[in-house]
Amino acid sequence: MDTGWAQFRTLYDFIPRNDREIALLEGDVLIVAKPYEDSKDWLVGQNQRTGQHGDFPGNYVEHIGDIDTIEEDKIEPEPEKPPPVPPRLPRQPTQDGHKLLKMYSAVPVFCYRCEDFIWGRVKEYYKCQDCNLTCHLGCAIDLKNFQCIKTDAEDESGYERLVSSIDQWGTEDVMTWLATTNYYTYAEAFRDFGVDGCTLPQLNEESLVKIGVTDQAHQQSLLYIIKELFSSDSPERQSNIFCGVQKAPKGSDGGHTFKAQNFYSLQWCDNCEKCLWGLHDQGLQCTVCGLCCHRKCKIDGIPVCPMRRVKGARDSDIEDPVFGQELSSCFQSSSRPAPIVIMKCVQAIEARGLKVEGIYSWTPEGSEKYNLRSALNQNPESVNMKDEEWNNPHCIASALKMYLQELPTCLFTEEKYHDLIEICQSNPNCIDNLLREIDTLPHPNKSVINYLMKHFHMVCKHQQHNKMSSMDLSRIFAHILLKPPKRDLKKMATNHEIQIQILDTLINQGPWSVEEIAEEAPPVPPRPHKPQSQSGSVSRPDPLPDLKEQVWYWGEASKEQVQERMKDTEDGSFIVRDSKRFQGEYTLTLMKGGVTKLIRIMYKNNKYGFSEPLTFHSVVELVNYYKGRSLAQYNPKLDVRLTHPISKYEQEDEVAQNSENITILEDLEKINAELDSETKNFEGLRKEYDESIQNIADLQLVLDAHKSVVLMIEEQIRIHESFQREAPPQARVMLRTNFELLKHRLNEAQCELLESERENSNITEDSRQKDQQMNILRSKIIELQKNRQRYMDILKEKGYSHDEIKDIVNEGIYQIPDIDMSEKNWRFGKITREESENLLKDCPDGTFMIRESINRKDEFSVSLSFDFKVRHIAIYNDSRGHFGFAANFMLYESLADLVNHYHRNSLQKHNPHLATKLAFPVKLVLEQRKLN
Repeated sequence: MDTGWAQFRTLYDFIPRNDREIALLEGDVLIVAKPYEDSKDWLVGQNQRTGQHGDFPGNYVEHIGDIDTIEEDKIEPEPEKPPPVPPRLPRQPTQDGHKLLKMYSAVPVFCYRCEDFIWGRVKEYYKCQDCNLTCHLGCAIDLKNFQCIKTDAEDESGYERLVSSIDQWGTEDVMTWLATTNYYTYAEAFRDFGVDGCTLPQLNEESLVKIGVTDQAHQQSLLYIIKELFSSDSPERQSNIFCGVQKAPKGSDGGHTFKAQNFYSLQWCDNCEKCLWGLHDQGLQCTVCGLCCHRKCKIDGIPVCPMRRVKGARDSDIEDPVFGQELSSCFQSSSRPAPIVIMKCVQAIEARGLKVEGIYSWTPEGSEKYNLRSALNQNPESVNMKDEEWNNPHCIASALKMYLQELPTCLFTEEKYHDLIEICQSNPNCIDNLLREIDTLPHPNKSVINYLMKHFHMVCKHQQHNKMSSMDLSRIFAHILLKPPKRDLKKMATNHEIQIQILDTLINQGPWSVEEIAEEAPPVPPRPHKPQSQSGSVSRPDPLPDLKEQVWYWGEASKEQVQERMKDTEDGSFIVRDSKRFQGEYTLTLMKGGVTKLIRIMYKNNKYGFSEPLTFHSVVELVNYYKGRSLAQYNPKLDVRLTHPISKYEQEDEVAQNSENITILEDLEKINAELDSETKNFEGLRKEYDESIQNIADLQLVLDAHKSVVLMIEEQIRIHESFQREAPPQARVMLRTNFELLKHRLNEAQCELLESERENSNITEDSRQKDQQMNILRSKIIELQKNRQRYMDILKEKGYSHDEIKDIVNEGIYQIPDIDMSEKNWRFGKITREESENLLKDCPDGTFMIRESINRKDEFSVSLSFDFKVRHIAIYNDSRGHFGFAANFMLYESLADLVNHYHRNSLQKHNPHLATKLAFPVKLVLEQRKLN
């Protein structure tokens, strides 16, 4: 056992609170008997200057050496050690009528001045002795807006369990801290894994993945905030953007126009240079200059606003963003049941995500969900959720959760939180009381709650496929839809199970299922059978002769046939056809904003219309009415008239139809100019794409070097720690100095590594976007080439010579090289993996073949060369004979359809690590090698 005495020298003066504490002055020498638990905790010893024996704080002193023996008469017997409590410092001067006392806390405390929480290891804050107002030390500079009203007694429910250090935190304390720092998304996962104050600092990337934190940005942010919590030395990121800008005086916001902001990548405070904590609502951003900061840093000597944009534009700079808007300003509940973003996401999930396992519970990696959020944030009306780009139901579910998370006022409103909790506590099965409370909410909130609960009920009905019960959904959405006022965020931890119970009760016992059944089978008259002959015909409610004579009535035409004909038509073009879903009714297909809209023409009581009450006696009357009036009367978003009927008798080519108004030569010149412009854009993008690929390769070498440096320094630190334990006392001071230098260098190396990783991620994302843009341009160029050739053929028919056509069409237009994607070039019989790997050896990325599976009867596999390896991908097929790479994506009627699709689209949507396409059939590559 280590025996003897340790000597300490005081660094600060210490004013005693009672007789058991030593009165210290800076420079006093103290003697403490060994062993002792922790030199940074409270210590018991004797002051050599005064001879007084008592307790003193270990963080006020430094160790100056050890002694083996000491005269017994100089050491007084140790009194009984009191419990370790932190000291209270003297009362501060009165500030704006408040009597402030400096306090310490190891649990989060709400700051009424900046509306953020005070947290950290033994964090200091001010508390008013009269009104119990609490605030950051820096926020106490201006409290004139907070009237001091003396309180004689406190509500017992407001008392909190006291802990003297973060090490004593339980799992509920950790959940409370996650709630106050906006990481509550993972609170339940932390609780399930028993993360408490002792295990919290031991977390790393590997353990976070086990807990369920798979997003790399979320992992990094959590590790940073944990480090800040325990040591206050989390990484800082210096920015030169506001370097040299004059600092505003403390207490002033520097003329900035701040707005609360959500960021979906790591962001850094431009004042204190530390990370902006949280997964949402991380801090403030100036809408003028772009400066970002913590709420508490807003008045802490921040750079003065230069009154111009100096920080790069981002998603938050959208003039009229959709995300983050109040429900009341997003939509009118009388015109639709929910905002367009919610409706589009819900409809897409119900169309193709109800049977997807883990819908809403699994968050996809990569940027696809953020790209969808960005598109919806800018113009949700123009987003077609059926596009291949948005075909991942998990990304759609993530976008919906982000929209709900960013609502300034949560769906059930913060004011109703305590009432709802109280109702559920008094009677867990009180669905009637809950519904009465919801009925008092604003109309937009009630409408969205009805819409979402109906959707959640439908998701639960398919839980045998998606594994999502009502309780699972409640756990995911409870902290998103139910939130207390900001100052009470800590109650989310104590009321966690009650919030889940409220949502589960609503999903299971609400009236949503009844409404769903009613809407699934609307009461419409059955359509009469098609007449076999004129004598046996049955009359329809609509005057059939009039309807059949209309050029815009296409009868029983299919949806696909109509939409194909509607392509590239102008706004106001329309077709009416028989409804296949609702017998006796019709469907209006309308072009608006470059997108086809399908509108149901309802029939009831011999009347027609788009919505009840139905007023038109026939479909012809309805169409004629809206030829002269805008459909905005029916839907405010459809400000268009039925001006351009598409005739069912039209058989001529579109070029011939427009030739009466625009000459062939003018059209050809326009197409040629557009083709030339798009070709130049394509060449520019391809050059930038090639450069970014090279930059990624170079950065990978830099990343490997940074990782090697970090590993080397970490190894040196471990060796150094062993030396410190074994070194003599006189050498420990020098060793500690070197140890601190090593830690500083490790911190720098980790920051450099992080910066390189971030740069690599940005360049990779940029290259992916360029690849997508190239694919879009490639399709457009091919279409323009076809149109140009069509016009050239017309000119030949009109007698133009070859030379005359060449004068009109510039020579040397870039041609997208056509690759022969015939089945004979990529399809093979039953060959082994080894044989396919030999064929694909040293082939360029994207070279592929499809071979019959040896082990799986009547099934196939893709062998693909990518990143210096040959990858093998199983192709699935179903009972219909459709093919696909995943069970939920059996979309292709033949192998040729599958190959043609992934020749144009990346495989990355199925696997983030496969950023390639089925570009080159292996037989073509092998033939080219022989020629060379």
